[in-house]
Amino acid sequence: MKNITKWQHIVPQFYLKEFRNEKNLIENYDISNKKFGQPKGTKPLCAEYFYYGAETGVQDEISQIVEEFLQSFETPLSKSIPILKKSLIGSSEITLEEKHIISLLMSMLYIRNNTTRNQIKQTTSNLTLEALKGIANVKGEKRFFNYYERDTGSIISSSDKKDFLKALEENQIKIDVNNAPHINFLSKIPNFANILNTQNWIIYISKIEDNFITSDTPVVSNNPKNWYNQFGVPILAKSYYFPLSPKIFIKTYYNSQSTTKSIKRKNLLSKNDTKIINDLNLVIASRSGKQLFANQKIDIEKILKYRQ
Repeated sequence: MKNITKWQHIVPQFYLKEFRNEKNLIENYDISNKKFGQPKGTKPLCAEYFYYGAETGVQDEISQIVEEFLQSFETPLSKSIPILKKSLIGSSEITLEEKHIISLLMSMLYIRNNTTRNQIKQTTSNLTLEALKGIANVKGEKRFFNYYERDTGSIISSSDKKDFLKALEENQIKIDVNNAPHINFLSKIPNFANILNTQNWIIYISKIEDNFITSDTPVVSNNPKNWYNQFGVPILAKSYYFPLSPKIFIKTYYNSQSTTKSIKRKNLLSKNDTKIINDLNLVIASRSGKQLFANQKIDIEKILKYRQ
């Protein structure tokens, strides 16, 4: 009988291992309760029972299919990280292949996390609600409810019909959406990686005692300043932030003034560079879900003090 993976990781263990201390444990901070937990190994962190099921916590076949799909990314990526870290910290030119591999890692981490899931579910709910409004407007009250009563066998009173249409118009109806839209979106990991790959990159290398932290949302996005568009900010125009390890942090961004896609290293060599590390850590901390992680407790304590 095939093994069933019940405890499914939102953030993969091979990535979290980069932030282990000498005891192979990770310092963790509960954002909501504003307190530190006991240092832990990677297994209990960033995971839920059947996270990739159609309904979180409910065993189904799709959760195992997704698990296998993600393993097809995780296995080669986990083997690449040690090589990539050595290359990024070094002085040789970063190859296009290396940039593509890191883009895949960032894409996978960004798309599978809870923040992205909730955004996709909310967008799907909003679109469904707008579609329902459109159907009601086109068909009119009588035809709209006739179809429902015919299909369900239920009879709706006149007052209930009016109450429903009023609630629909005033956006008081909540459309519950399961995990299916997010699960389907996981197939876009290579597509989103291509977008990241076309952006400009700055790779920050900390060569001082200050470290980068990570979280349950290890890749976060930031909208450009002064962007006014009724349709929102395009994915390509956003900046993306990613701590690869306690000593390596990657920022990607779009430069509309240049068609040349550059990769720059910025070595952080002195105490004067501490502010850069604090600012990057603050981006991660301020956009994370439930937990912050670090190699050392003091790394989190510094950013908590810095943002006060």
